[in-house]
Amino acid sequence: MSDHAFPHDFRSGPSPTDWDPSKWFILALHQLRLVSGLRRAKDSDLKEAIKYMRLKTHFADLVKEEEPDHWMGDVWNEAQLFTYIQAVPGKCVMEIDGFVIDATNYLGEHPGGPRLLRKYSISLNSAGKTLDASWAFAGGLNNHSRAAKGQMRSLRVAKMLRDSEQIYHGSRISTNNQDI
Repeated sequence: MSDHAFPHDFRSGPSPTDWDPSKWFILALHQLRLVSGLRRAKDSDLKEAIKYMRLKTHFADLVKEEEPDHWMGDVWNEAQLFTYIQAVPGKCVMEIDGFVIDATNYLGEHPGGPRLLRKYSISLNSAGKTLDASWAFAGGLNNHSRAAKGQMRSLRVAKMLRDSEQIYHGSRISTNNQDI
């Protein structure tokens, strides 16, 4: 398990003056053209992490670890999920915490590689059963950073509606998108 907030970034400290001898060595090798393809965290993720750590340092009691979910997007049943997967063969779609995640465009960026994401993806051969990847994401395989959790939230395409759940549409109650 990694405690590194940005495991795909070759640096331990983003500032050139942060104590990080391995970063300096890798940069020297890069300058000599002995290594290539160095990966860095997105600037927006880095700035958000720095801002969060400053807030946490000064206002630890007020800072919440997790942001509340206020999903305003689509809500799908399993038939809609499988229709979405069938639309484009090869999609990497998974379910995490009751949300449909389309990780197809993230396959090349994931620090664990595309094979790991595909292992937890929903396949059309699953005979109507979906694999819930929540355990793996929530710490079963790795303790994901705030940046990773934010990235996962940005990949959501729908919330899953299970047979036993109901969703309110205005003043009507629907089950699996069928008005009651």
